[in-house]
Amino acid sequence: MSFGNAIKPLGAWCAIAAIPMLLCVDTAVAYTRGWRPESTPVWIFVSFAAFIAAAITLSLGLPSVRTLLRVRFRDVVAVMLSQALLILGVEYMSGVLADRAEVEELPKAIANDPRAAEPGTVTKFHHHAPNIDRVGTGFLPESRFKTNSLGIRGSELPIDRSITRILCIGSSTTEMSYADQNDTWYQLAMDRLNEPSDANRYWFGGLGKSGFTTRNHIAYIRQSDLFEEADIAIFLVGAVDTLRSLSKLSISQAKPPVLLQTNTARLFTYNLPLRMGLNQDVADMSLSARMKRRMNAPKLHSLTMDPDNARKFAARIRQTIEASRAKGVTPLFMTQPTLWSDSPNDPNEDRYWTGETANGIFIATPLLKSRADAYNDITIDTCRDMGVACIDLSSMNENRDYFFDDCHFSLLGSKEVARILAEWFRDHNP
Repeated sequence: MSFGNAIKPLGAWCAIAAIPMLLCVDTAVAYTRGWRPESTPVWIFVSFAAFIAAAITLSLGLPSVRTLLRVRFRDVVAVMLSQALLILGVEYMSGVLADRAEVEELPKAIANDPRAAEPGTVTKFHHHAPNIDRVGTGFLPESRFKTNSLGIRGSELPIDRSITRILCIGSSTTEMSYADQNDTWYQLAMDRLNEPSDANRYWFGGLGKSGFTTRNHIAYIRQSDLFEEADIAIFLVGAVDTLRSLSKLSISQAKPPVLLQTNTARLFTYNLPLRMGLNQDVADMSLSARMKRRMNAPKLHSLTMDPDNARKFAARIRQTIEASRAKGVTPLFMTQPTLWSDSPNDPNEDRYWTGETANGIFIATPLLKSRADAYNDITIDTCRDMGVACIDLSSMNENRDYFFDDCHFSLLGSKEVARILAEWFRDHNP
């Protein structure tokens, strides 16, 4: 047998086993440095790679397999090269799809959403079902959740164009699904501004959706025909962007395997199991479960802010401003206040439930506050650079009377936001 024929089976084996073997070696090195798999899907993923590598290696002991690899050497190498290119494509596309999913999948209607007008109602992007009028089940008893014919929290869009139309866009701190219609900060602000002369000079409508980030807001601005009907758009942003960046972290005492940090690995060890309901530790997102986990889970007390996350957030603020202006709407931002404290012994720790990372470790409160403050500073600085007004609500920070939990406004908090907002409008007359 020639040297070429002898080496071909080994070359074919290398082509087939390269990726699983690299993952096994990478994992072994990380394991010796103190890293441990953080969830069942990770264990399964690594074990499957080890099984494949072992099976391929053991199969070389069979003469029929060696003959097959020698005869089909070129085909095997060609197939594995194509598979490598496919993996690179998946790696790229999974990163793109992860960003797109954050924009496109959250707005999909949930058939059993209690805020839907009727079972199976499909809601529009950033909108609820139209003409909802029902008693809610939030923090406040007997609170009514209402929407107009466009699915906006508020009264009907005024026909009179002399009335300034204002859309309030954000996440759950804007949606305020737990509060009565008349207790939302935008309704209270509208009441304050229209009260002196009772002339109805302003109309406010709420387009907040829990879990939405600046990515969602940018997509809505660009895609919505309704948005351009507004004169001013108020954006209360920062909280979900902050928490979303933290939730994707995988905090460990040692660095995880390099290959497990790829988008492809995360697709199989985190995203797919979560969507399939296989990772119950991550999938259980109920408020009580999160609060209980936060109280008992280990806390991370040191974390360096990723400059790339900060840069991307600043870019999204700029895109929000540019997209709004392109639609002829004046953007106005507000910073997101929180209950979080710099103190290591935060007396409000029993109220918190956010800040969980991908492997169940929670970010300590001082770190949450510093990250939130950093994102608020980015909002303020970017608005200043773009010539856009930004109302700083930091005077509300750490006031237990203003929040139900980490950042959701109590009735007093909602009134305070309305007071600050109304005073700014009177002073600046936009």
